[in-house]
Amino acid sequence: MFEKISLAGEWHFTFEDGSQTRLPVPGCFDVSGEYRFRRGKGCYSRNVSGSGMMELACDGLGLRAEIFWDGNKIYSETTAYTPFNV
Repeated sequence: MFEKISLAGEWHFTFEDGSQTRLPVPGCFDVSGEYRFRRGKGCYSRNVSGSGMMELACDGLGLRAEIFWDGNKIYSETTAYTPFNV
């Protein structure tokens, strides 16, 4: 039996201009607060711990994403708003 852990909650967010804050996930940085109506690249990050085989299930994202684990890119997604598993 696999344990399921929700990653919803506040994440660290860094905008391409170097500004940083904490934002909720799920969510969109460009719909509220100081980033409202801003366009550009952003990076959401958070610490996750676990062991053994793991799977990341994402219900969808904005235009595109790169997924990193321990600093290594493990997946790229270019299909907007489409669920995927890694």
